[in-house]
Amino acid sequence: MKPSAAWLSLLLPALAQAAPLSEDAATKLANYGMVVIDEPLTQGFSACIGPEHPVFVTSDSLLMAYHRLFEEDVAQGELLDLANQREFWPDLWKKLPAKPLSDAASDHEGHRRCRLVVATALRLLTGNLPEGSGGEEKAAVEAEAGRVEKGEGTNAPQWLRDAKGNSPYISYQAFRPGSFHEGVAVLERYYRFRKWLQEMPLDLADEATRSMAEHLGFSLSGTSPGHLSSVLRPMFPGKTCLFSAILRDAWRTAEPGRLEVWRVGLREIFKERQDWRFLHAMTTAGSEIARELLPAGQVERTPEVLAAALGSPLAAGLLGPEHQPALAAEKQRQAETWGYFQALQALHAAPDPRAADLLRSEAWQRKQLNATLGSWAEYRYALQLSSREEMHLMGLSKQPEGFIEPVPDFFHHLGKEAESKGRTGLSPKEFLRIRGIQMALRLEKLSGHLEGVKVTHDKNSISGNDDYFEVSRQESLLDRLLPKSDDARVLDSWDWMDANQCRLARERLEGLLQRYWSGEREALEILDKESADLEDDLSPRWAALSATCFRLEAMAERQLSGKPWRESDIGFLKGYGAHLGWLMFYEGNSYLSPDDDAPRIARYATDASPQQTRVHHAAVARPRRLLLHYPDQAGKPVLCQGAVYSFRHVERDRTPTRAEWNSEAEKVPRPAWMDPITGAPAPTKGR
Repeated sequence: MKPSAAWLSLLLPALAQAAPLSEDAATKLANYGMVVIDEPLTQGFSACIGPEHPVFVTSDSLLMAYHRLFEEDVAQGELLDLANQREFWPDLWKKLPAKPLSDAASDHEGHRRCRLVVATALRLLTGNLPEGSGGEEKAAVEAEAGRVEKGEGTNAPQWLRDAKGNSPYISYQAFRPGSFHEGVAVLERYYRFRKWLQEMPLDLADEATRSMAEHLGFSLSGTSPGHLSSVLRPMFPGKTCLFSAILRDAWRTAEPGRLEVWRVGLREIFKERQDWRFLHAMTTAGSEIARELLPAGQVERTPEVLAAALGSPLAAGLLGPEHQPALAAEKQRQAETWGYFQALQALHAAPDPRAADLLRSEAWQRKQLNATLGSWAEYRYALQLSSREEMHLMGLSKQPEGFIEPVPDFFHHLGKEAESKGRTGLSPKEFLRIRGIQMALRLEKLSGHLEGVKVTHDKNSISGNDDYFEVSRQESLLDRLLPKSDDARVLDSWDWMDANQCRLARERLEGLLQRYWSGEREALEILDKESADLEDDLSPRWAALSATCFRLEAMAERQLSGKPWRESDIGFLKGYGAHLGWLMFYEGNSYLSPDDDAPRIARYATDASPQQTRVHHAAVARPRRLLLHYPDQAGKPVLCQGAVYSFRHVERDRTPTRAEWNSEAEKVPRPAWMDPITGAPAPTKGR
């Protein structure tokens, strides 16, 4: 849709007064009423901090804040699970039956497999073989753990296959840790441990495999019903989770005469399905589409199918007849969605009749498609809105303070989702436990910085040494944890310019961490004490995000009704960028120089064979600035600015690391469907 001649007569003088634009961007802004400037921002909220033009609150900017909170929420859940799993598996190993449940050959094999599974899980989770492993067990477990850690394997180990030795193709490359888990050995091991348990196939039609499951369940026979229901069952959710099945009434197997009854009942449960795994793997939005498109070699169309199912007319127009079965199936799945996905659906609903014509244009559909897929990429990574009195002076109206993307339903559904997450916060006990683990992970990274300090007493050698400066920044923490003197009254700090002292401090820190991860009480108390003053910074932000969404919903309604902004609305718009910064964990005025860590990448499909592997990713590069002309109550176009996503589709032979994607993100071309509304940045002096 191109603007009318009357619109252009108002628009072009405004363009002339605006900040310099490239000819390409100015032409697209004039033609479409909007343009995405192809120049990366450090963070999305940066476009709303001291903007040259009135703020336009985009759905993208709020989704960016939502995903940072969602990412942290998921991270906290994983840390709690990490703590629980590190307790469960060593305890399970101690409780494994000393001998098979019967003299049958299948029970002898089931008993052997049971021990190998638990020993492998422990080896992957802790890095160590459990005490009491036999010689053959050690060899088998180390061989499997080695394949997992190297990401080199195509089939389950022999001792997990059925009687005929069958195993489906498994790409062990998927066991390489994702971005959140990179760089910290404890988290990398946890990632591989969970992925291995999620991916190993279980053929419960095989007698020995069934026996293995029954041996695992019998090991829990002494567990109290209360512990089973309050601790263990929440750790193993999902209909396809083997542990969820064997936990049913497992505590009663120790009762006289109950074992065989329990085994018969368990085998009836196993007949209900064929897709059992040790742990349940959640199916994230887009995974089923990719699975349906993969056989036809169309997996790279997954993003468009997902967006079309969410209601994007532009995405629907990009699809052919061959994509319609996958689209129909995804629409059926989305009919059961709520919360976050309802918010995305609202972005593609027919615009409110009171909204500006720009919202009915193809250009706007391109922007909404980009927002949807950018949000989807971040979602997978963390699996990551008025007749008013005008002031007149010399025939010119006062410039409005800003506008809201007029989609009240989007803000409503996202607000409800944030509200629900705020209600399901951690208990005080769980919060304290997570804080201790977070402190331990912080120290793991600090240990790496200590190793990286390569300095001497020559002060000139510290220039540009990031490791040295990070260690110096944490000096008080290290002095408390690693006092140089046994006398608490003696204040004796470490000299971080002395390489020998750095080495000694690192050795002591690693010793403390080793004792902590092994569960030594004194080490646990030290880190718990150090993290005791840390506060819950997630729950207040979920509550604030929910309140922000509901406020934007009300403001969008007022804007659509032609009502003037209230004084509090004006203040809210002026502080919107800083508020987003706080929601995304930038305290104080740190949002003025945010971290360059916005790019995210997450795989959604792997086309693997013994010959080659192609991994498909949904990703986002750094956000972009959106310029658009939105009409005020008098119909005059007002040049506004906001932030939008930079969705990317990435195909590689492996998933890039976090650092690799951060450096590569701006080199990957944008989707072709964004070209019409993307303009080149303004030329700079000397360019």
